[in-house]
Amino acid sequence: MNEGELTDEVSLEIVWRAEGWNDQLRAQGAGGAERAFGLGCGLGFLPVVIIIALLWIFGVITLIPAAVLIVIALLALAGIATLLANIARESAARRVYKVEVEPEIVQLLSDKHISRQLFDDTASQSLPADAPLQAFLSPLQPRSEDLESAPN
Repeated sequence: MNEGELTDEVSLEIVWRAEGWNDQLRAQGAGGAERAFGLGCGLGFLPVVIIIALLWIFGVITLIPAAVLIVIALLALAGIATLLANIARESAARRVYKVEVEPEIVQLLSDKHISRQLFDDTASQSLPADAPLQAFLSPLQPRSEDLESAPN
């Protein structure tokens, strides 16, 4: 097999392995995102509640403004925690890709004698557009989904 050729067997293996690596990136990213969101909400909410409780105890604000401030603080903390969760998800996926997935891809390319470009094209076609592995692929061929949604 030449460097530019792809047999059905190798193509199926690329698709199968790409889906597995994508699931691995998704799982690791989700774990990091959950921890970041929980920490962001939990650690951020405690000081806000303490400050609002002290202001209410000392009579600076009444119960209704305190409740409104708590709701506003919850919304702000949820937004910040979501931002942190997205950053953590991307960071975890990047770390897992560099440490675990990329060396396995390089080994597959070496074992099957195929180019990285051929791997990227095949894997990109098989994965959904929002797949975490897509961020690390550089396909030359446009995805069939992208061609169908392009204006004529």
